[in-house]
Amino acid sequence: MQTYNRGSAVLTEIETKKYTAFGSYDYFDPTTATITVTDIGNNAKVDKVALTKSATGKYYYITQTLENWAIGKYEIKIIASDNINNDVTIYENAFTLK
Repeated sequence: MQTYNRGSAVLTEIETKKYTAFGSYDYFDPTTATITVTDIGNNAKVDKVALTKSATGKYYYITQTLENWAIGKYEIKIIASDNINNDVTIYENAFTLK
């Protein structure tokens, strides 16, 4: 888990891949890809915001923290789906503000 100063920009990147014939995983673009960032009190600082596409199957989001955000651990959750149950990516991570 990385630690940042309050007021910093936090970059989150994901890759979405789908299992295809002959045992390979190929990049794909999900129908939806959203991010939620919650603070230590479980309050959403970023709530189901769409990620930005940089290439096929590669997405990112920059969370701009504020100097008045609480010190502590922030949870990141990304859900990317193409509306088929077996093609859902749930990415969970965290960062700390000091």
